[in-house]
Amino acid sequence: MVMGETGSDVSGEFQRHAVEACRRRSYHLIADQVLKTSSAQRLVDALVNRLRPDGLILWSPAADDLHLIASLIEAKVPYVRILGDPRKGATIGVDASAAADAAFEIARGSQAKRIIYARGGEPAWASAARSRSLSSVVKRSGAAVVLETISAQDFEAGLSLGAAEAAPDRTAFICDSSGAALGVNEALRRRGVEASAIICFQDTAALRLTSGHIRRQVLPVREMAEAAISQIVGGDRPPTPQSFASRFL
Repeated sequence: MVMGETGSDVSGEFQRHAVEACRRRSYHLIADQVLKTSSAQRLVDALVNRLRPDGLILWSPAADDLHLIASLIEAKVPYVRILGDPRKGATIGVDASAAADAAFEIARGSQAKRIIYARGGEPAWASAARSRSLSSVVKRSGAAVVLETISAQDFEAGLSLGAAEAAPDRTAFICDSSGAALGVNEALRRRGVEASAIICFQDTAALRLTSGHIRRQVLPVREMAEAAISQIVGGDRPPTPQSFASRFL
């Protein structure tokens, strides 16, 4: 069973691969969209005691609900967390620091003299980790690059950011959200200029269909789904942390 926010592009792709992994093992996968987990015990009663699943795959926000996790441990139900805050326990996810390093290298390779990090993605812990990593890699590199962090998490904020940038041809934009990246891109298109680079930590259909030149972070979703099902079927208790490398396309 998958619990959490199940309507995004990435979670939908994860579910498809998880279904395939389940079928190969003669299991069924059930997805339940839970946006707020205010009553962990009620959820456990309704979903676990009645359906009696072999295990739960917790997606955000369920992956970071410590009360829900405690209830699952008490009920002795195997679980795995996907893309959860690693400070809250074992999770299957990607290396946020390595992704930030890769984004910086793309920005530096574009000959940018200034990097603007449009911060504001969800979950907040991942955005904070990226911000720390970007600051660290800029300092370690010794490159003559200025890093600025600006709050911009949606299309309108991206539009404002792109419209206000004085020298976009010497600026690389690194965005948490696809909305902000698309907004920056549209603002620059209206001005008839291009950025050194636009890089996004999300991979959405909107980015793939409308802005192929925006570099997007692609997660190894198939591998993550396979790892999650393997842990559930194998009865891993407690769950085993697994970190995968992502890439930018």
